Amino acid sequence: MLIYELPQKEHDFVMHDTTHLDFLIYDKISHQTVLVVETDGYTYHHEGTKQKERDDIKDHILASYNIPILRLSTRESGERERIVAKLSKVYA
Repeated sequence: MLIYELPQKEHDFVMHDTTHLDFLIYDKISHQTVLVVETDGYTYHHEGTKQKERDDIKDHILASYNIPILRLSTRESGERERIVAKLSKVYA
């Protein structure tokens, strides 16, 4: 799927100047995206906020491209273990 094939709302979101991914991990040989990691602060990313709505749009777009996403809350720990576990699933 190409960006211009996205529904208008998602296309507008992708093309907005402030839209970004926190971290994108890609395969150095194939140049394919392996995993997206997003860090979510509780203040802005909880249910009912505008940021949560944007997170949901981003998640839907990534799912449309079959790109796995891992969301890490700034209120949790064990980030390294969670990233390793997610990468292990991707490469299983």
